[in-house]
Amino acid sequence: MNDGLLSQGERVDRYVVEGVLGEGGMAVVYRLRHQTLGSAHALKVLKIDRADIRARLVTEGQLQASLRHPNIVAVNDVLDVRGRAGLLMELVEGPSLYEWLYHNNPPLSLGVEIFRGILAGVARAHRAGLVHRDLKAANVLLDSSDGKIVPKVTDFGLAKVLDEGGNHTQTRTGMALGTPRYMAPEQIRNSKDVDARADVFALGCLLYRFACGRDPFESEDTFALFESICHGKYPAPEALNPAIPASVRAAIVGSLAVDREQRIPDCETLLAVLDGEVKHKLRVAPTMAPASRTAAPPPPATAVSAAPWLALGAVGVAAAGGAWCDDGCRPGGHPFRLRVTGIPRQHAGTEGSSRDRPRGR
Repeated sequence: MNDGLLSQGERVDRYVVEGVLGEGGMAVVYRLRHQTLGSAHALKVLKIDRADIRARLVTEGQLQASLRHPNIVAVNDVLDVRGRAGLLMELVEGPSLYEWLYHNNPPLSLGVEIFRGILAGVARAHRAGLVHRDLKAANVLLDSSDGKIVPKVTDFGLAKVLDEGGNHTQTRTGMALGTPRYMAPEQIRNSKDVDARADVFALGCLLYRFACGRDPFESEDTFALFESICHGKYPAPEALNPAIPASVRAAIVGSLAVDREQRIPDCETLLAVLDGEVKHKLRVAPTMAPASRTAAPPPPATAVSAAPWLALGAVGVAAAGGAWCDDGCRPGGHPFRLRVTGIPRQHAGTEGSSRDRPRGR
C-alpha cells in the first residue's frame, strides 16, 4: 500500500494491480494487467489531488496520446482512480537510456542507430506542433524488438504546443523550464521563447554523448553550466573521439550552435547532415573548451529506482515541492543486468545529480 492509493490485487476499471514500478513525490507508477486480455500496462497516478496538477497530467496524457509512433511511449487512456487522475500507458520493460549508457560503452555505430530512433520520435512530435523541451537520456526508455534496441521518448510534461501561427502557449514569460545540461541558450533565457530548434539542441547533446562518452556541458555549478551553454563552450568532439566521422561531428556542431538562426533547423535536416547528405556550415565557429572525460553522475545507489514516467511537467517547484522523482525515489524492479547486446526486464531509473533534474517541476 502506497499513500493509501492502490494495493496489489486491487481492481481499477478493467485492470488488476500487480505491483509498484516506482514512486516519486507526487505520483506512483503501478504495473497493471488487463483482466480479459492479459496485457501488461503502466498506470501513473497522482498522489496530490489538486485541480491544476490533475489538469496538467491530463494535458500530458492528451499530448502523448496524440503521438502514435513506435519511438514514443504510448498513452492509451485516462482512468479515474478513487477520484484521482491516472494515465494508462504502454509498459516499457527496459531501462532508461541514461542508466544503460552509464553501465555500457556502446560502439558509435550502435549509438547512432539508437539516436536515429530518438530522432524519428521527436520528428513526429514536431510534425504535430509539439516541442518536448525536456529531451535527455533519462526521458528515453529502451525496449527491444527482434534483437534490436528500440528507443521510446517519454515524459511530455513540459511539452509546448505551437498553434498554427507558430505562437507559443502554456508557458509564462520569463520561466526557465527544462533540465540544465540539455537546455538551449534561448530556453535558459525564457522557456516561452522556444521552438523545435530547442529540441534540436538537446538532440545534439544526446548525439555528443553517444560519440564522446560524456555530455558536452558539464559542471556542478549551475551558473557555470549555463555560462558554458550560452557561450557554446564544450570540448571539441574530435578531441575526445579522434575517429569520429565528419558527418557525426557536423551534426553535433550544427545542433549545438548558440544562435538558433545558425543551428540546424529541424529533425529532417539533422538526419540529412548525420547521413552526410547535407552540409551545414556555421557563420561563426564555436569556441571549444579544453577536452576532459569527466565521469557521468552515478545512478541512484539502489540497483533500480523509479521510472522517469513520474515527472509530470511544469507545475512549479514551490507548488509541487520539487522534482517528482529525485534522489529520494523508492525503487521497484530487478537488479541491473545491463548489456549492449540485449535489454533486461527491468525499469528505468532517474539521473543521480541535482543538475540533471528538470527545472520548474
